[in-house]
Amino acid sequence: MIHFTDHDLFLVTGASSGIGRATTLQLNAEGARVIAVARDEKKLQDLANSAENPGNVYLIAMDLIQEKHNLKFIFSKLVKEYGKLRGMLHAAGINKLMPIKSISVNDYDSIQEINSTLAFLLMQAFSDRRHCESPASIVLLSSISAHLGYSGLAAYSAAKGALEAMTRSFAIELASKSIRVNAIASGHVDTPMSQKMLADSIGDYMQQELKRYPLGIGTTKNVADLAVFLLSDRSAWLTGQCIILDGGRSLV
Repeated sequence: MIHFTDHDLFLVTGASSGIGRATTLQLNAEGARVIAVARDEKKLQDLANSAENPGNVYLIAMDLIQEKHNLKFIFSKLVKEYGKLRGMLHAAGINKLMPIKSISVNDYDSIQEINSTLAFLLMQAFSDRRHCESPASIVLLSSISAHLGYSGLAAYSAAKGALEAMTRSFAIELASKSIRVNAIASGHVDTPMSQKMLADSIGDYMQQELKRYPLGIGTTKNVADLAVFLLSDRSAWLTGQCIILDGGRSLV
């Protein structure tokens, strides 16, 4: 078990659901303070009610896309109120099954914006010396779809591929500030977003895909365990890596 102190402050986007929620709860249970950012205020409150130390979870109901041009100012306000950040997990994201014949420019752009562009802007704001501790750690959520071909996921795969390229570039650029940057390329994890994708799929394509996981599909805790490790000092010599966490799916 990794132990944090009250001095350790992390920011998690997409904190109200799925992997973001699981990571927030785990960081909190292990002693850290967490700024939990998501759009749904009711789900955020449920998150706080589920936390082991609810007083150490700070709820921020916000649509980050709408505030993308104000992120540096928002980070400054958060740091002034809660202190400098030790790390950040960007878990917010969207995914849609869209075959090439039906995807629109707006659909494509929206997927890039939250999965890739927003990650860039968040890292830019976080890496300001006035906003983060030294050393610090950034963890991004990628997907094995950046490595394997999936029908209907071209836009999502492109966004996650860009995310992984950024991970390597930012890891080099921010090393001089003692900021590490890593990504987790997860396989299919049981989350509300993946459940919706299953419901939207046609035929048994996705059901057949899930049978190709040697260790079965993942849980949010599987990913949260790795995210917390990457945010902690136990991974102090690890940066610029895109770690595939997929229960063996990419081996099949």
